[in-house]
Amino acid sequence: MSYKVTHMFPNYLFEGKLELPQEVEDLLKESIPENLNSGISIDTHFGKVTDKGQPLSKHLKHLQLLVGKMFTDESNKVMEVYKRNVEICNPYLISVKPGHIYPMNLEKERWYNACVFLQTTNKGSHLYFEDYSNKIYASPNLLQPETIAVAPEKNKIVFWPSHIPWGMTVNESSVDTICFICSFTAKMKPKYLRQLGKNVRR
Repeated sequence: MSYKVTHMFPNYLFEGKLELPQEVEDLLKESIPENLNSGISIDTHFGKVTDKGQPLSKHLKHLQLLVGKMFTDESNKVMEVYKRNVEICNPYLISVKPGHIYPMNLEKERWYNACVFLQTTNKGSHLYFEDYSNKIYASPNLLQPETIAVAPEKNKIVFWPSHIPWGMTVNESSVDTICFICSFTAKMKPKYLRQLGKNVRR
């Protein structure tokens, strides 16, 4: 008897590059210290993080909208995102000092996260993922790695599922690694929700 083999609940990780005009680059460069050195920024052992509950400056709000558009455009290629109302939540900046890490964490009650490397070098902090659910049994050849690290690059943009814990590796460069982070919710649109209900009842 032959078996049918199917991926079940796969996770998608998206990596790309923001192509920004120089004038936009300059405005973003001005906005970074404005936000990190303002009253909405919190000093930590690893660097700085802006308060998720406080709005960022207008140029970073434009970046937020661009990130949202890129996410829906790219994710629609492999997932039926058009069936959902996608909303951007809690945008903030993190700054990781040389020789430091950003600790592992996850965004609760979210669907996907996004990260844009605004300032880094090839020795800067890598975006690091740890999947604690993979190795719950002994296996000589795991099909998926338990950890993944995404190399830093200026203006690189990364999207990943919010249920996967993430952090930043040691910043081995001489400059701060600075990233824009946000997350997304994606509630099913009513007409597709009704259609899903009909399919389940059949």
